[in-house]
Amino acid sequence: MEPRILRCLDPKPADSLPILREELYRAEAHDFNLVRVDPEVEKPPHPYTAGDSFMLVLAGRLQLMVDGQSYDLGPGDLAFIPKGAVRGFRTGPEGATFFAGHLRG
Repeated sequence: MEPRILRCLDPKPADSLPILREELYRAEAHDFNLVRVDPEVEKPPHPYTAGDSFMLVLAGRLQLMVDGQSYDLGPGDLAFIPKGAVRGFRTGPEGATFFAGHLRG
């Protein structure tokens, strides 16, 4: 595998989707993604049953919903979400950039 350098806080292209996900690494048991989300975008709650997951907020703010509970996250906040939890999020007025990882199994 070749080394990969990613400028995580580069602005999104003007013609990109409201949620831009770039897979950084994928293996059989896990994956890591850089996710950039426009302001005031909602990803409705949904279950993730393949394994545990996490989010590390790099920039902006978002409201994370996990099993009916709401958590306000900002830069430096790390959220661990257990397998099977129903989760979703809504970004604030500045959008959000975060790392997301999924651990399968």
